[in-house]
Formats: sequence, structure tokens, C-alpha cells
Amino acid sequence: MEAALATGDFWIVSDNHFGHTRLHTELCPWREKLARSEGFKSFDEYQIHLWNKRVSADSVVLNLGDFFINKMNPRKTEENISKILPRLVFKKMYVVKGNHDAKKYSFYDDRVELIDFYLILDILGKRLLFSHYPHMLKGHHPKERYINEMKRLDAIFKKEKCALHFHGHIHGYKIAKPNINVSIDALDGMGPVYFADLLKRS
Repeated sequence: MEAALATGDFWIVSDNHFGHTRLHTELCPWREKLARSEGFKSFDEYQIHLWNKRVSADSVVLNLGDFFINKMNPRKTEENISKILPRLVFKKMYVVKGNHDAKKYSFYDDRVELIDFYLILDILGKRLLFSHYPHMLKGHHPKERYINEMKRLDAIFKKEKCALHFHGHIHGYKIAKPNINVSIDALDGMGPVYFADLLKRS
């Protein structure tokens, strides 16, 4: 893995849902509304703009899942990725797979590496857990479909004695530490944030 991951010198983001038009317009309508207000024809175009405004060609990105929408038709999934991914600026991206991500490496270019379920990093003396889902908290999402994944992450968090858990999945929903939501709907500016700065504030 890139040395930047061990120092916090990377960008972090989750839940871009590139190509997921229904989510942008119906399930999270504020996305499309914001894009239109900024003069963009779609939320995908807007978030490409925000991404490239922040991330540079020598940057490492840690994406915590739901990067693209995994369509039922594999050909459409590949077409969607091939249209957008080359337009995003970065050197290397690690994608911790979420419930909507395409699972095949062949859909991505060689800058992207997929990670199954979770990642643990020790940064600035803190053991940190990274995954798509938050870990289980009492009273959180009692009807959540992925409750088993959350319970598993809860066990990992405790076993590994992690200090904080960075995740996505829940979009703009607010939950307390040690969970830290890095979905674009929860981040200032709807785009990737520099992790070292985020960690200092956390």
C-alpha cells in the first residue's frame, strides 16, 4: 500500500454513487438541486468538478464505498465507470467495497485497488477502522438491512482496540463518535476531504 496511508497524507470520501441518477434526483434530491444551483447539468458533473478542484494528480484517495452504482447489467456498469473514472484526478485509490460497488477489477483502471469489508490503519498513534458501514451502536437504524455487517464491525472495533471508525453508507444521517461519517452528504463541500486535517478535528 501507498506510504501516504500510514501518515494520513490522503483524501477520504464515501458514497459518491456515480451514475446513480435515481439516488441523486429522488432518494437524495438535495444533490441534484445543489448541482443545478451551481450551474451543472447533473450531480455527477458537479462532483467531478469538486473532486478535481481538491485532489491532485499525485494524491492518494481512500474511498469508503458506493463509489459507482453497480447496475444489474454488467455492460452498463462498465460503460458508466469507463465514462467517469478517467476524468477523476488521483494517483492511487483504495476502495473499501460497499453494498453498491461493482466487484470486478476489470471495470476499473490500474489506479484503483479494491479492499474487502474493512481496513485498519495506525496513524499518529491512533488505531483507526475504515469501512463502508458504521459499527453497531445501540438504537441505530433498528431496521437496517446490513445489521449483521454492523455487528461484525462492532466486534472488530472492540477486538482491535480502535479509537475511531471512519465510514459512509448512512449519507447525511448523524451519529456520535467513535463513528465518523465521511459520506459526501455529511462532509463540508460535498467532496473529498484531506484526512490529516479531518483527523485533527476528530
